Amino acid sequence: MLSAKHVYKTYLEKVSIFKWHENKVIEDFSYDFLSGTRYGIIGVSGSGKTTLASILAGYDRPDSGSIIYSKHPSDGSSIRVRNVFQDTYRFLNPVNTLEWYEKNISAISPDPKLIDKILDAVGLPLERFGSLYIDQLSGGQRQRLAFAMVLSQLPDVLILDEPFSMIDPPNAMVLFSLIRKYLDKSTVIYIDHNIDRVAYLCDHIIAFDKGRIVEEDDVKKIFETQKTEYVEKLIWASEKISSRMKRQP
Repeated sequence: MLSAKHVYKTYLEKVSIFKWHENKVIEDFSYDFLSGTRYGIIGVSGSGKTTLASILAGYDRPDSGSIIYSKHPSDGSSIRVRNVFQDTYRFLNPVNTLEWYEKNISAISPDPKLIDKILDAVGLPLERFGSLYIDQLSGGQRQRLAFAMVLSQLPDVLILDEPFSMIDPPNAMVLFSLIRKYLDKSTVIYIDHNIDRVAYLCDHIIAFDKGRIVEEDDVKKIFETQKTEYVEKLIWASEKISSRMKRQP
């Protein structure tokens, strides 16, 4: 379980030589993310999704408020929190090979053999790709490697911030199936502009705008009946884009 309590985050933006503007990115965000549930966070660009992901993952600190990680609300025991962001170079050093990462992840994983199984499943078998350096991999391959490294550690909380932007739909479906298979008891928080992908993977959707929750509900209810114009427009735009892509030759 992961809980956010009254989280605030503000950045200073320079608007002129002597003038700065306060940009309130997260405002009084409180939420309990439960174990065994996959949450999708949707919203327009600049709504605060990535900042929220960084705070939840521990990469950034809130100005005020707290993030609480525990296996149960009452015991306060520590949990494994892992994340995958869009920029794979936050995790992968170009001077290392895929095999180097495989060995290091195997050493810290609860199941040392799991990393090899997942690398095979995502199309990066060690015998074929092990000797390649990170810069020799494509963007999609780097994203699949980062995902495999994190998933094989079997985290209690997995935070995904647009981690599949360079991955085609068939490969994305493989990754989603692996999440369902190995993290059925974990908390998964998935942020993506592609609402179709969010709806496919997640149980619950949170619509985010200007640092606040605008609307939330289970996936079926969100798509059947939108309570806010904001979510209605997000879904309408997603459906428009999907229909146009289907019509393209």
